[in-house]
Amino acid sequence: MRIRNVLLFVLALGLTAAAPSRQSDPVRQLYVLKQLKPDMESVGIVWNGRRSQSDIRPLIQRAGTSAGVRVVIAPAETRSDVSAAFRELVGNGVDAIWIVREDGLVDQEPSRSYLIREATRRGLPVLAPSTSWVNDGASVAVYEQGGQLQVSLNRPAVQALGMTVPASIASRVDYVAAR
Repeated sequence: MRIRNVLLFVLALGLTAAAPSRQSDPVRQLYVLKQLKPDMESVGIVWNGRRSQSDIRPLIQRAGTSAGVRVVIAPAETRSDVSAAFRELVGNGVDAIWIVREDGLVDQEPSRSYLIREATRRGLPVLAPSTSWVNDGASVAVYEQGGQLQVSLNRPAVQALGMTVPASIASRVDYVAAR
């Protein structure tokens, strides 16, 4: 188990040919969240049921398997479905909420603020797709900039959730001022 974590860490922090700033792959995202919340056993995703997610679903499942985390997906087709999907995830006992990508449903208001507010109220970190989510109160976003893995944290949210930044990622952390 320890060797697997070291190998995942090397994979997660490796260099890639990247655009100036882009969302990191799901394995890296989930690995960083697992480092911040080592006791995490499951993560929930609110999925836009109107869009095909077939391109990313295998990556999400691989990320969950690699990190030893159960991935629970709850579909939503309209903004009014987002709250029901969130409640379904909470009912399934997830330890965190993962917004895999900005997909036109969960990233727009009021869905975005609802997910951040309700997850925080229930003590669940939100792994967000961009730093703008972290500015709005989400716990963490993982992205690549200049070929390097970067992590944006919302300091008040991270502290309120009792999460600590391990030395293994501390040099890659940028604390974002939350609104």
